Amino acid sequence: MKKIGLLILALTLSQITFAEIWKDYKPGDDVLNVTHVKVKTNSMDDYLMGLKKTWVPFANFQKEQGYMKDWSIYTSSTPSGGDYNLTIVTVFDNASDMEPNAERYKAINDYMTKMTEESEQETIVEGYEQMREFVGEYNIREVIFE
Repeated sequence: MKKIGLLILALTLSQITFAEIWKDYKPGDDVLNVTHVKVKTNSMDDYLMGLKKTWVPFANFQKEQGYMKDWSIYTSSTPSGGDYNLTIVTVFDNASDMEPNAERYKAINDYMTKMTEESEQETIVEGYEQMREFVGEYNIREVIFE
């Protein structure tokens, strides 16, 4: 019986193949920056409206300028069911689009200044600390199987 078990194990292990990058799979070009947020109970609507006034116009400007490819915000249908209940995803064409860039930085700052009064921005953002906690941030790529 023991010999049969060893034979089955040997045959199983002989069938295992090891994946090799660029041969069996490759990373996609797009880089997704994924941020998980835990928004406190009864604060989701206020937090989303704050994002609509601050983060969404900022993200749309970056998309229009070609600094980012796309963005999305997702909320959980079970808001109390885990470590986070809101996810923000920004999509970049490649990792170099995420690197610091003085020209891009100046353009974004100029846009933000025009968009809202500084005092209004600070008031909105100050309230965020009472509404949410960042749980994690990840830069991920799609895996494309060959």
